[in-house]
This record gives sequence, C-alpha cells and structure tokens, in this order.
Amino acid sequence: MGHLLFGGQALDRELAHLRKLGLITTAGTDTGEHVPVEPSIALEAMALTRSAEVHQAHLAAIQAYRGYRRSTAPQETEDLLEVVRGPHVAERIWNIEEAVESQVLRFDPPPYHTHGTANPIEIEKLGNGVEYRVVYSNPPSRTRPTTASTSNPASRQANRPGSCRPSPSN
Repeated sequence: MGHLLFGGQALDRELAHLRKLGLITTAGTDTGEHVPVEPSIALEAMALTRSAEVHQAHLAAIQAYRGYRRSTAPQETEDLLEVVRGPHVAERIWNIEEAVESQVLRFDPPPYHTHGTANPIEIEKLGNGVEYRVVYSNPPSRTRPTTASTSNPASRQANRPGSCRPSPSN
C-alpha cells in the first residue's frame, strides 16, 4: 500500500481546506493537533454551507433575470409615479409639463411653481386639448376647499366642484 506524504506547506494547505469544510478541527491552541469533527455535525455544516451557496446562486439568477427583463421590456409609463423634492421641483414640473401630450394628473401643494401667477404652459396645453386633473392643497389658514382660477374657460370648468371633464371651448 502506498502512503501519501505531504510536505510542510502542502500539509498546511490540506488541513486548512479540511477545516474550511468543517471536517476537522484543532484539538488545542498550542499543539497544532487536528481531530475529526463528529460526522453528523460535519455533514450538517457542509449541507448548510451548500444550501447557502445555492440560495446565493438563486438570488443572483433572479437579479440577472430582472436586469434582463428591464433591458428588453422597459416599464410602461402609464402607471409611473414620480416624487420630486427640493430646489429643482419647479424646473422638473416645467420640463414635464412641456412634454405632456394628453393628460396631467398632479397634486399641487404650496409653494406653487408658478409663484401665484397664471401658468402659460398649462393654458397653452389646455388649448391644445390636454386634460388637467390637479388636486390643490389648501394653505393651513383656510378651512374651506378652494378651486384654482385661470383665464381659460376649460380650466375653470375642470376646477368646478363635481366636474370630471373640462367642457369643450366654444
């Protein structure tokens, strides 16, 4: 029968590998002696390690698939909700509003991006058939709901309580 002999570094590598697998452990701190781990404990440790590796592979596959789906079928914007805060809110509102083609749905709390003046883009878009559905927030000092007023008849109709659609301009 042949015996496999290891040199110093090779033996240390093999012992480290067996320790990593949970098959052996050191008997003491000073002796450097290694002893086998009880088989049921070693097998359970190996099974848990493999299970964790499979779980990580599963998560990586899910992430890769989601990334693939996002790149091949981008999300429709019909259900997109965007929350913008900070000093660039007004600029973002103007940019979005200029690009609108059919409908604007918006919550509009103070401070208003038009600084209390008429919104020229809204007036232009209303004239071109764009529908506006805007919920205006009341200032804290007000107790009754108010509606916004603008020089556009369609907007006045849209802001009237109980109105669902602007009436066509005559």
